[in-house]
Amino acid sequence: MKNLSVGKRLWLILGLMWLGLLMLGAWSAWNTRNVMLNERKATLKTDVEIAESLIKDYAAQVGRGELTLEDAQKQAKARISAMRFGAEGYFTAFDQNFICLINPNPKTLGSNMKGSKDADGKFYVQEMTQLAHIKGDAFIAYSFPHHNETIPRPRIAYAKYFEPWAWTYYTSVFVEDIDADFFKALGRMAMYLALIGGALTALTVLVIRSVKRSLGGEAAYASEIAA
Repeated sequence: MKNLSVGKRLWLILGLMWLGLLMLGAWSAWNTRNVMLNERKATLKTDVEIAESLIKDYAAQVGRGELTLEDAQKQAKARISAMRFGAEGYFTAFDQNFICLINPNPKTLGSNMKGSKDADGKFYVQEMTQLAHIKGDAFIAYSFPHHNETIPRPRIAYAKYFEPWAWTYYTSVFVEDIDADFFKALGRMAMYLALIGGALTALTVLVIRSVKRSLGGEAAYASEIAA
């Protein structure tokens, strides 16, 4: 630093300011994305806990002898199947053999879901089952098309496992809007950075020119005095 001229030092400071602004902008946009994603996950968790409470209530009725296991599971499936969250939110459940017990699509009911995979070849049902059985619950990211569409979109699911009935049940939500908002935030941040950084750059250029003129004048005056 000692060997750098005043002008170069100012340019270095400007470069560090630009770097700091870019890092701050990227962090702000990424943090906003994480907040939105965590909010979406929290909503999924709340929805699944509603189904969990209902299942446990029916299991308790079986334990008290108020319902048979068959009747309790039948009523639980009917009530959970009727639940909806937003435009495309619903529950899916399957047993220890991956046989679908709950799903809004009648064609899916009774089918084996073990081989279900997304557009990237990910066996998301197997993965969520494995994690839910080990941990009790699990978040899974996968791709799935919207209703009446064929293009896969990013989606996250939250699953839980109810051991007494050997049921794995989950709901999921699309998250492509989060990434869209993330890139919009990046665009806005880039615009703000361009304005702030541009102003700082212009100010630095003026300061450097002023310093150079000042130093140049002082040096010439000193030469005249010495002569």
